[in-house]
Amino acid sequence: MKQIACIDIERIFLLDTFHPYSIVIESPSFFYSFVSKTIDQIERGGDEYLVLSENNILIDLKKKGIILTDLFHLEPDEKKTTSTLNKYLSTNYEFKEISDEINAASTAINIVLSKVKDIISIPVDYNDEFTLLDIAKFANLRVTCSTDSFLSYIVDFIKFNVALKGIEIFILLNTKRFLDEKQYTLFLKEMMLLNVEIINIETSRGPYHIENETEIVIDKDLCEYYPMYEPNQK
Repeated sequence: MKQIACIDIERIFLLDTFHPYSIVIESPSFFYSFVSKTIDQIERGGDEYLVLSENNILIDLKKKGIILTDLFHLEPDEKKTTSTLNKYLSTNYEFKEISDEINAASTAINIVLSKVKDIISIPVDYNDEFTLLDIAKFANLRVTCSTDSFLSYIVDFIKFNVALKGIEIFILLNTKRFLDEKQYTLFLKEMMLLNVEIINIETSRGPYHIENETEIVIDKDLCEYYPMYEPNQK
């Protein structure tokens, strides 16, 4: 089982897809410190503020984790993700089931290029054999996030990070502020199906509590406590 230890928090987080964490940090200064140090570690390779391990073997959190600081602006870097998508397609799929369609598309492109070659007044040539990746580049095949709903938007972003980058741990900020209880429950079910671990960081206790979710509160005096809930209390 994976676990994360934080220099400034006593609790060691035992990561389990069935038991997400919700950490409430009521101190603004500590919230800023926690988030900025986590960003520095994951995005810039800073010192190990969060120590990730599995079976007593250290794991580089930068390779397996991501922090989502703004859930409204999750659009991927198109150039980087398109390159990664092409590698993903060539590594994970053979596309034998659509070989006839690929050949037909290749023939159609060659007809167009042949006519272009005859029309223009300068000598040109082109590659007359096209793979699926060639066609994908030609059509600007790229990663997108659904705009059907806010929940779909977040889930799609996480899905491509799991598939293309091998991310397994997602740290999100104030998710309960933007997702109601039903949406948040559906979100956690999606994450369980993707087999990823979720750590949700909140600035205040949310209006609901999800079954199997471990909640830790760090109050304004930096004291840690663990709220107790009755079996049917949300």
